Amino acid sequence: MSAVVDLPRPAAPPAPDAYEQMVAALCSRRRGDGTRGLSRIRRLCALLGQPQRAYPAMQVSGTNGKTSVAHMVAALLQAHGLVTGAYTSPHLQDVRERIRVDGRMLGPGELRSGLGVLGPYVRQVERRAGPVSFFEIVTALACRHFARFGVDVGVFEVGVGGGRDATNLVDGRVAVLTRVGLDHARLGSRVEQVAAEKAGIVKEGGLVVCAGQEPAAGRVIRASARANGARLLALGRDFGVLSREAGPSGQRVRLAGPDGSVHRVHLPLRGAHQADNAACALAAAHGLIGDGLRPGAVRAGLGAVRAPGRMETLRSDTGTPVLLDGAHNPPAARRLAAELRAGPATTPAGRRVLVLGVSADKDVDGIVGGLSGVGDQLVLTRAPDARAAPPGRLRQAVRRAHAGLRRPPPCEAAATVPDALRRAAELAGPHGLVVVTGSLYLVGAARTALGAPPA
Repeated sequence: MSAVVDLPRPAAPPAPDAYEQMVAALCSRRRGDGTRGLSRIRRLCALLGQPQRAYPAMQVSGTNGKTSVAHMVAALLQAHGLVTGAYTSPHLQDVRERIRVDGRMLGPGELRSGLGVLGPYVRQVERRAGPVSFFEIVTALACRHFARFGVDVGVFEVGVGGGRDATNLVDGRVAVLTRVGLDHARLGSRVEQVAAEKAGIVKEGGLVVCAGQEPAAGRVIRASARANGARLLALGRDFGVLSREAGPSGQRVRLAGPDGSVHRVHLPLRGAHQADNAACALAAAHGLIGDGLRPGAVRAGLGAVRAPGRMETLRSDTGTPVLLDGAHNPPAARRLAAELRAGPATTPAGRRVLVLGVSADKDVDGIVGGLSGVGDQLVLTRAPDARAAPPGRLRQAVRRAHAGLRRPPPCEAAATVPDALRRAAELAGPHGLVVVTGSLYLVGAARTALGAPPA
């Protein structure tokens, strides 16, 4: 068990009626988050007593699949008896989802007391270094919470980028790089620029677990590993997916570990990309545990993993199945479309209605184009997020994506997410399928509207 850092005594929790105001004040700092450098998070954690040094850590960066890989690694470590902290982003419904120990998310009282402790230090940092962002505060909360719990390992998902991300404060001796593509414009307009920022999490003498990459991204990552004297494990060369068989409740996969071991597991997640994610998680767990991976624990860990909002199926009030997938960039949209085209083995054979909402700062045309041809009808809406693109812009993108069709799918708009879900379920009927996609913020709002608790 890791030693617990001697941290300042928590301040008295605020009155219960102040809790929502405190959370709202925290979330109001979300505007302007990005790759801002490490000066503020370093100052903040120094004032907290350097809690991030109390446990070994690993980081997960990349463009798609980061959250799934982080949850998988955490599940594997927990199944091997390690007390494991997992820090992921974004949250779908509740900010507390981002910080978990052994799968249990941060409690309301823990959030209150943590923010109470951080408040004076945040103000002190801001007097010298400027505004502290939402992500920097929540990252500090995670570091502190894991230290107070005495976790054996901390698993940190990068927010945006890598080298300049607040999570790069931790000494992640294992760095996982999922597939890199274009996503956030501020990271660069070429994939090698994005890869260079993502590879900023590689530590000197560490281990790099790398998913399949475009050639340009792969060259950058290999160069970063060489420059840091880090060992590189590549999907398809050093570990990988030997076989997979899809089914309605997920898939059966055979995974090859970097030590030559073979693990047969039931993965309760859909899609070939999730099988690749599981292979990366297995290699990362091996990097932390070594040859101590046990087949039974691997089966138990991966068999219990959940990824809310990633090919997740719920049901509407009328019984229509609702598939939630926060595909928020073109590659993710294309993967979802491929899964939907796979046929009745994985999706209902009835009418398929897409509920679509996209953030305005994303590649709207690329996302809509990636989903073209998989919906019989579209209901356009916007998540309760200031960055959401208006339905009118989505309608124009739909028209462009289906310009070559004699009969493009009918398209209508709904003012709110609950209205969109009701209309889509009505159009699909009990034997059809509603697909909610285009934004994790939209997926979170849909989960709330469907009565699903934060998970």
